[in-house]
Amino acid sequence: VMQLLQHVSPIRYAIEALCVAELGGLDLSRSAADAPRMGGLALVRSGDEVLRRLDIHSDFSNCMMWLLRLSCLHLLAAAFALSLGQPAARATARVAPRKSALGGP
Repeated sequence: VMQLLQHVSPIRYAIEALCVAELGGLDLSRSAADAPRMGGLALVRSGDEVLRRLDIHSDFSNCMMWLLRLSCLHLLAAAFALSLGQPAARATARVAPRKSALGGP
């Protein structure tokens, strides 16, 4: 169930697209002395290495296509839910117009 939720999460694809756009091809440090020494991203030298360590293998256009597909799916589901929630059309009876208290038409 968790795999399915991860696969249909628009937040996942938005974050992946942002990471790929910001870190793809980025040169982070020129020497090991300039690289951070602590944490899970210790001694990374490029944005591509950061993406590999974060296990992001998709590209920007792929993430955006998934976001488009999920948006369409959510819109269709919302339209379907709204159509189920509408009351049935009622037959309207014609009501004769009222006469005003001033005696006019």
